[in-house]
Amino acid sequence: MDTAAYSSLIIEVGQVTDTVKEFDLIHQDDLTYCYRRQCMHMVSTLVRFTWAIREGDWELYLLPWSKQEPRPSLSSPEEHG
Repeated sequence: MDTAAYSSLIIEVGQVTDTVKEFDLIHQDDLTYCYRRQCMHMVSTLVRFTWAIREGDWELYLLPWSKQEPRPSLSSPEEHG
């Protein structure tokens, strides 16, 4: 792939990302939309895991974990101390 085509592709992907973010903001109060969006995110994560396992690539396997948002702890450290 030549440099011009690659640059054009990067710009187009950026535009799509911006459009999706804008669409998410417009529909952030729609519970059905939010539920479906979360399902899409989970399926995407599972696909990445499957791809990494099939490729045998440990770094690729860890990548979806690094993209996860931190989850709040169910218990405080003081409870275990």
